[in-house]
Amino acid sequence: MEKREKITLFIALLLTLSALSAFAAEYMDVVYLENGSRVKGIIIEQIPGETISIETVDGSVFVFKVEEVVKITKEKVEKSSDDGGTSQKTEINITQTTDVQASGSGGGGDSGTSVEALRAAEAFVRSLITPKIRYKQLKKVQIPYSELEKLDATSKQGIYDDRKKDNAGIIFLLNFLLPSVGSWIQGNYGVAMYDLTSTIVYVIAAPILISRAAEATVSSVYDSYYYSDSYYTSTSDYYYGSSYEDPTKYYIAAGVIGLNFLIARITALISPFTHQRKYNDMLRKKLQY
Repeated sequence: MEKREKITLFIALLLTLSALSAFAAEYMDVVYLENGSRVKGIIIEQIPGETISIETVDGSVFVFKVEEVVKITKEKVEKSSDDGGTSQKTEINITQTTDVQASGSGGGGDSGTSVEALRAAEAFVRSLITPKIRYKQLKKVQIPYSELEKLDATSKQGIYDDRKKDNAGIIFLLNFLLPSVGSWIQGNYGVAMYDLTSTIVYVIAAPILISRAAEATVSSVYDSYYYSDSYYTSTSDYYYGSSYEDPTKYYIAAGVIGLNFLIARITALISPFTHQRKYNDMLRKKLQY
């Protein structure tokens, strides 16, 4: 009797294993992606709020981010005589059976874990890229890839919209009316300093140089007559020599200062737009957006 019971148990075990293998063969997981494609196989790993790994029948393993996944279903495969197959879909609600729903995607509820990770990543990135950060500081910012992976496109768009520069028109008007003020506000300190110093030098030095040049010009005209040979042939004054000073050097110096001032002014009016574009491009690069 004992031997017969062992045989019965062995046969029951074989039947159970056969039933399980038959069930596994009849059903497979199907992952539907945002790009319209789908992948069939067996889901071998799920990291809540991050990735899904699925192994296909040929042994290939594919890993997808949760934001790429639209839904997960199981398909019942029925074999036909020509070894083809027709499938009957049995859809499973992803929000009830798995924890991979991405925050911000349509339908269903969000996974608490993914929402917490998303919010924490957003707060961390915003702390690195503050509203008053300058371009040179932005270039040095290093955002860990692990944190960027937690951000979806909507979150990156929100951070970009909040931190981008979009006031170039106002900066232009400020620089036009008040030299260098707009550039200081925008954080473009190099242009601001160049504009400010050029303006100060021009305002102080140019009038002095022009005045000296005018005096030298008048003096040269007077000397050219007073100390001329025709004057001394008609008078008995003694000729001591001309006090003439060449005004050319003053005109050249005033011209150089004026040209430098003009270049600084043009630079200050163009830079708000170029600086804004350069800053926003760097911001996109840092966010990988």
